[in-house]
Amino acid sequence: MTIRGLLLATCLAAGGASCGYSTRPDHGQKPLAATQQLPKIAVLPFDNDTFRRNLENRLSVLVADEIRIRSPQSPESKDKAEWLVTGTITRASERVLSGDIDDSVRESSFIVDW
Repeated sequence: MTIRGLLLATCLAAGGASCGYSTRPDHGQKPLAATQQLPKIAVLPFDNDTFRRNLENRLSVLVADEIRIRSPQSPESKDKAEWLVTGTITRASERVLSGDIDDSVRESSFIVDW
């Protein structure tokens, strides 16, 4: 290996290490749950300023499900929680992706602003 190749390899190794890259599978960090206590979270029912019925209940359930999936904890009751998740649905729009011959919706995309 030439000096130029050695210098290039050294620069790449130092540059990769300084950018936070690691060859370890855990990236050199401990999981959040192992390093500190996670706050207890409660998902309150959302408010709904649109004319779509039951949208606030479905969104509250979906947010609670995401907390269960993405964290090692489950949502708590309002009395036990340190953090409260709440919001107001301000706009909801649906786009039909596919339909039947009789114009009934088979598949749609839904966007909610909250």
